[in-house]
Amino acid sequence: MDENEKFIYQLTRKLLWKYHHDMDSVLAQVKLENSMQKHPLNENQLRYVITRALDDGAQAPPIVCNSVKDIDLEDVNEPFFFIPQILSNGHYMLNSPPKEGKSRLLMQMALALCKGGLFMGKRCVKTSVLYLALEDERLDFESRLKLFLNYDEPPENLYFATLEDFDYSPPTLEGGELTELIEENLSKHPDIQIILIDVFGVIRSKRRKGEDFTDTERRDVLTLNRLAAQYKIALVVAHHVSHTKRKGTIETIGSGAGSYVISATVHGEMLLYKNQETGAHTFSVQGRRLALQKFAIEDDFPRWRYCGTNDEYEAANNPLVITVKHLIDNAEGGKWSGTGKELLDYNTSNKLPQIIGKINRNTFSVSIIRLLSISGIRYKQIKNGNGTIHKFEKL
Repeated sequence: MDENEKFIYQLTRKLLWKYHHDMDSVLAQVKLENSMQKHPLNENQLRYVITRALDDGAQAPPIVCNSVKDIDLEDVNEPFFFIPQILSNGHYMLNSPPKEGKSRLLMQMALALCKGGLFMGKRCVKTSVLYLALEDERLDFESRLKLFLNYDEPPENLYFATLEDFDYSPPTLEGGELTELIEENLSKHPDIQIILIDVFGVIRSKRRKGEDFTDTERRDVLTLNRLAAQYKIALVVAHHVSHTKRKGTIETIGSGAGSYVISATVHGEMLLYKNQETGAHTFSVQGRRLALQKFAIEDDFPRWRYCGTNDEYEAANNPLVITVKHLIDNAEGGKWSGTGKELLDYNTSNKLPQIIGKINRNTFSVSIIRLLSISGIRYKQIKNGNGTIHKFEKL
């Protein structure tokens, strides 16, 4: 047997052990892995190798441990960021409730990447994008694109496909259909480094007999992870999730459209949701390769308008912070001290956004002090026999 045949032979024996001789699961996985090889086996070769593996029986995979001494740290490749602090090579899931604006956000991201423009205030690396709009008819996609371009010339490096291109039966991860489509396009257009897929529910595999739904999801996500890693591309897949009663967040764990497996297995997770506390939307991203980032955005149809980080947006719209900033901007030396009542009186007399409730020593919580610091203000509290004195000064 040649190297490819040996690989499929060994894989089949391992899968027989893993799936307890469930042949539907074994064959589906073997065919998927074969389709991802550089030189896949033809049907006759595949049948021959699988038959030999079945004759020899299941094989438990060996437990192999490595030594960190064998790692050449100088050769370790750092992730490449197409959008600084937001998008690197790897597989990302964009989670959001239905009709929240995921498709518009993906279009905005695609055009920013194709043109080397700004996305969430970050300058994108100019590159080619493949956008698989698998919930859209062609008219929907073209209408959305026209709104975004506003009579500008469409970029030559944005490739796309819609439902109609697949006769309303889009490719799925089942049996390697989607993998073949992606590999074919990467071969035809080697300049593509970003692939956007809308939406995960369309491409996910069917649950196999005796398989837990979390195993199905893990299998699909790992396939996408492997594609992104193999071709060193960024793969962003939109996914519907449920609303939650928790303020300012959405629920992605155990929702009707998915499970914790998706969030736990992808390289990075993006969220788009309406922040009930600020009234704006939040776009957040975090993952194995980047720290949590939260951005405030406002719906300026069809685009999303970037308003800074969540903290910057909250600081700019918090009545207490606005009042203090207005006060010290007009105070001599950029300093002011006084009681809570004096602060409230200043707020009212200058017709600033209304501060609700009284101001006391507990008003300036850790979060408020953090917002003041973001606004360039230092806060100190002094207690005396007459009550609490609040001191502010510019940093």
